[in-house]
Amino acid sequence: MITKAILAIAILKNVVLQRAAPKKIAVGVIAFFVSIFSYADQGVQESEATAVVRNYLYTVSNVAGDNSIIGYRVRANGSLRELAGSPFPTGGSGAGAVIFNQAGLVASEDERFLFAVNPGSNSISVMEVRGNGSLRPLIGSPFSSGGVFPVSIALRGDLLYVSHLGTDFSTCEFCDIRGFRVNINGRAVTASPLPEATVSFDVNPPRVPFAIGFNPAGDVLVAARFPFSPQPPETSNIDTFQVDSVTGRLTPAPGSPSVSQDPQPIGFGFRPTNPTQLLISNVVAINEQPGSMSSYLMAETGQIAPIVDESFPSGGQEATCWVEFTSNGRYVFATNTFSDSITTYEMDEAGLLRIIEVEPVPNEASVEAWPLEIVISNDDSYIYTVHGQGGYVSSYETTDGRIEALRSQPGPLPPGSQPFGLVYMSK
Repeated sequence: MITKAILAIAILKNVVLQRAAPKKIAVGVIAFFVSIFSYADQGVQESEATAVVRNYLYTVSNVAGDNSIIGYRVRANGSLRELAGSPFPTGGSGAGAVIFNQAGLVASEDERFLFAVNPGSNSISVMEVRGNGSLRPLIGSPFSSGGVFPVSIALRGDLLYVSHLGTDFSTCEFCDIRGFRVNINGRAVTASPLPEATVSFDVNPPRVPFAIGFNPAGDVLVAARFPFSPQPPETSNIDTFQVDSVTGRLTPAPGSPSVSQDPQPIGFGFRPTNPTQLLISNVVAINEQPGSMSSYLMAETGQIAPIVDESFPSGGQEATCWVEFTSNGRYVFATNTFSDSITTYEMDEAGLLRIIEVEPVPNEASVEAWPLEIVISNDDSYIYTVHGQGGYVSSYETTDGRIEALRSQPGPLPPGSQPFGLVYMSK
């Protein structure tokens, strides 16, 4: 029986292949849906400019044509109000299909800029975040990602890596990671490819890099590689690379690639209070099995090892995909994409998980919502998740690991949106 995951992949693959027909290369730059509120440069100012709280939330629309970033002002009660001038065009194209990616939208360390992937045009956009939360593109944006169908960005200082799904997800043809040195000077950006910073992945068996990211120290790059078609569990891999900060060269860490504890690893995060603890979500949907979570320890060399022999259950939920921690590292939130729910856990000092609750996501759409990435506010009071199929963002209040949907929810995203990526920031 074909799983939802495989069906979704087939749909996404079809989109890429159709776009690739003229040049035999998929114009797949979808992961930049960051909805980052184009300009607001034409004198548009928020009526709440004098408000004390200046928190913002961004996501990417990922529409098939002109991609954009949608921006929200976060009110004091956690509710969202779309910014004047939003959505903000990225200058690239989305995929027009749900992308199961992580970090398709990221912020610079100083939160002055947003970087978003455009899967449909194989490019990366860089947007300036202005004082009122509005966005405007830098000169030189978007720039080529150097590959086919970019989906995930890892950014540390001026060192940027982007992962690509390639032209054919079932074979991992042209799927890779590429590195750039990014320079922002005033309102202009340049991105210089790093010859030693490209890693190409084997096509047999195919395992695509939906998510990449740095460890907290910034000297190890992690890639969760996901097999689309049914494969034995040992074909699900987690790659870790030692990063040369000068050349950008990626060297496999000892033991890399590591076999994932459960099939189909997809999302991950490091514990804020213990950067050696790495938490990875597993879809485990090959035979319609519930998703799971796995805890790993990372050595200084980048080598990883499971903390315990078995993974942690999701409470019977399907397609556990993305994770988020509270700032004290005690609570973890995980989206279950095909069950339209969020599982919350308590994490002990050793890195073991205990389920607190499973909460359904609000859904007024006529289709399944498919919650994807999830973020938490800086004060740990609210969480937000973006829904790839439902085309909206949902908001929740959280206390001691328990969540409750806010009564006031933002409206739907622009028509045709199948969004990805979430960034929360303060200005």
